[in-house]
Amino acid sequence: MAFLAILLLLFSSFTYNALGSLPQETIIGICSKTEYPDICINMFNNDLSTGLANNLADLSLVAIDNMYRLAVSGHLMFQTATYDHNQDEESRKVSEICMIYYHTIINLSAEAYTLSRKKLYNQITQFTQSARIAYLCEAKMPRKFKSNMLNILTRSMILRCKIAKAVVRAITG
Repeated sequence: MAFLAILLLLFSSFTYNALGSLPQETIIGICSKTEYPDICINMFNNDLSTGLANNLADLSLVAIDNMYRLAVSGHLMFQTATYDHNQDEESRKVSEICMIYYHTIINLSAEAYTLSRKKLYNQITQFTQSARIAYLCEAKMPRKFKSNMLNILTRSMILRCKIAKAVVRAITG
């Protein structure tokens, strides 16, 4: 029964994507202007909400939502580390700083989403701020706490900020 439900979900998403989504060429064109076009294309293609995007305005919401969801994940990761009593005091303090930074990115993403919904694209400045804050979290982290996971989170956050910015640039020209 579960297999049938999954098959139905996959079929319906493919059918919907084929019927009314943004042309793949549009996504490729936007992503070609980013640092890592293949990752950008994969991000959109792996997000089911991309299938609901009928225009660039919708795609900007998808990109900003991707940014938001990663910020929430980062925040939760640092929140868990902050309240982990098995960690030493120094690592908890550093995690708390990054938790606050990622909470700020969550707020900035929400602001950008609201501006995008209102089609106030020229007022969206949150992408650059968010990328700087993500980088600041990693930069403030003492060397002994740096990890591949932190590096991946930072690079992914910065890339998602750049992708959202590229979509908004495509709208504003």
